[in-house]
Amino acid sequence: MSDPERQGGPDNEAQWGTIAIYEQILAANSDDTDVLSELFRACLAVGETARAQGYGERLGALALDSGDPDRMRAMQALLSPHAEAITGLQAVIGDLAAGKRVQKAPPPPAATRQAPPPARRTPPAPAATGESTDIIALVASILEHMPDDRKSLEVLAAAYPRPDDGPQTTNSLFRLAEVLIRAQDRAAAAGMLAELEALRQVAPEAVQAASRLEQFLNVAPAAAAPVAQTAPPVGSVPLSLAIDATRRRAVLADEMDLLWDLKQQGLVTEALYAGVVRDLTELTSSDSITTISALHGLSFRGFAGLDALLVQIGARASVPVIALVGFDLQPGVFGALPLDYLTFQGVIPFERLGGEILVAVLNPVSARLRNELSAALGCPCHYFLIPPADFDIALEVVKNRYQAA
Repeated sequence: MSDPERQGGPDNEAQWGTIAIYEQILAANSDDTDVLSELFRACLAVGETARAQGYGERLGALALDSGDPDRMRAMQALLSPHAEAITGLQAVIGDLAAGKRVQKAPPPPAATRQAPPPARRTPPAPAATGESTDIIALVASILEHMPDDRKSLEVLAAAYPRPDDGPQTTNSLFRLAEVLIRAQDRAAAAGMLAELEALRQVAPEAVQAASRLEQFLNVAPAAAAPVAQTAPPVGSVPLSLAIDATRRRAVLADEMDLLWDLKQQGLVTEALYAGVVRDLTELTSSDSITTISALHGLSFRGFAGLDALLVQIGARASVPVIALVGFDLQPGVFGALPLDYLTFQGVIPFERLGGEILVAVLNPVSARLRNELSAALGCPCHYFLIPPADFDIALEVVKNRYQAA
């Protein structure tokens, strides 16, 4: 174990967060090379040489067992620079150089200690299944802080698509079903009931959840449906724009949706997705007022294709990309919204055009946000996507003029 003094500071705190998340993922698939590589690097960064050695030996053993010369060379290149600092790696590096085939080594002790009970262990899985286990671990960590978060439960339920995943699927769908019932969302409940019906034969637990939804759909007063349909959209007439726990959950859910879509389209990598998810979750769980934005998270982590990504997001949402350097931002336009709201939500109303307001946003695909802004501003809005760096510059102008107003 390294000197405890080396484990402090913001950079090391981020690395410890990475270690915690990836060890959860590794518990479900102990042969995931990408995860092992990330853990090896993160443990080195915080001085955890013993754990780094365990992950390095595991990586080497997997490469040797594969018999793939290219994979062996890649692992040798990864491990060799650390041979002097971690002498325990020298043996496996020598085997890699010689191309010696060995039996698989057991997982490092740290991962074994943090693994779930044996019943939850799964054998090495194909890429698609490995990706699902990654998402399960990430979203599960969010649900630890927000156990009834609907968006996270929807993602978790969707990650169990096969009948042989019955018990896990049912657990996720049952929790989501309870959330839908409390929200009186009949349309979503009907869709969820159909999913549970398909699981009745493979997971007895589905019967209870399906019965709950059937009771809700059949017993609910007939008048409930028209009321739900004519009511304003959720968030469209907010009682308050304060940054409370409800808003924090809503904003995080929106940003998670955006990130998930980008990952599903192959526009961001699994590792980058995991890192930004962790960043946003940590920011949202604190009491500070800071911008919660998937685009900011990507920018912070040095995502090289951000400009092209902005164009794609704008095209998907049918909004142009804009910088506000040429606009004279006035309190008479943006002052209708609290400064904390502008900062946290990532929006800046910047111009009036007839009876409408032009608004720059960091998440143009959030229907909740659009409904909320038009209700809060009391007029129709036209939306524009603003790059995160330009938003930060414009927000400083807004803050200065907000104080002077």
